[in-house]
Amino acid sequence: MEIEKIYGDLPVLETDRLILRKMTMEDAEDMFSYGSKEEVAKYVTKTKQPQAPVFMHGVRLLFSFLEQTFLK
Repeated sequence: MEIEKIYGDLPVLETDRLILRKMTMEDAEDMFSYGSKEEVAKYVTKTKQPQAPVFMHGVRLLFSFLEQTFLK
């Protein structure tokens, strides 16, 4: 995917406790993992994530939307 172009030359921001970097499809499994925990989901996504295949499809749709919207 050309999703990396969407973010351009954003730097990686790093502190002692946090690293902010570009999101990639490789992050989807971890996103599903924390989004599946009710305690996390109520603050981050508001609802517990659906089954993994449904979630992964949603992530692919998000990346596709970002590509179509920002790479025109």
